[in-house]
Amino acid sequence: MTELEQRATHALETIGVVKPRRSPIGSMVLVGLLMAAVGAIAAYLFDPQMGRTRRTVTRDRMAGEARRLARSSARRGRWLASTASGLGERVQHATGEPKVPVDDVALVNRVKSELFRDPEIDKGAIAVNVERDVLFLRGTAPTPEMIDEIGHRASRIAGVAQVVNLLHMPGEPVPVMEQATAGAETRAAVPG
Repeated sequence: MTELEQRATHALETIGVVKPRRSPIGSMVLVGLLMAAVGAIAAYLFDPQMGRTRRTVTRDRMAGEARRLARSSARRGRWLASTASGLGERVQHATGEPKVPVDDVALVNRVKSELFRDPEIDKGAIAVNVERDVLFLRGTAPTPEMIDEIGHRASRIAGVAQVVNLLHMPGEPVPVMEQATAGAETRAAVPG
């Protein structure tokens, strides 16, 4: 190769048009190192005295790592599924789509658990019934303020469309249904 050809080749290599030639020695060294590693692993695993034990230990360790990887992958999968589900719920609540309607029994249980958390409310003195998302409170409460407070708390519970408050103080006559739904002259908490 002449000097002019060498300079042209060098210029083409510099600008990236032609790749420089590699020396075959680097490839042979790499193959030699790889073969030496394979030989060392084979000598370790197929040793006449300890080879069987080493193979068993290696197999057990690899199986353990595979199980650990499977558990970790399952955890990550569950995390991704729950995160995606949570994002879906956020989107649903942001768009204002209505929730699945709650049945009457579940709504009664929800109302009881939220109302009777307060130790001042006597759960033995109050009966809770629900009919088509309308909550009926019957029984006694110690003060008119407590009656109004119970009705107000019940109206804020999710799933309750309307509250008919038929609570009364001990010794007072029981409110009649027509009076309770009529409006302002009784203590009925009937949100619109």
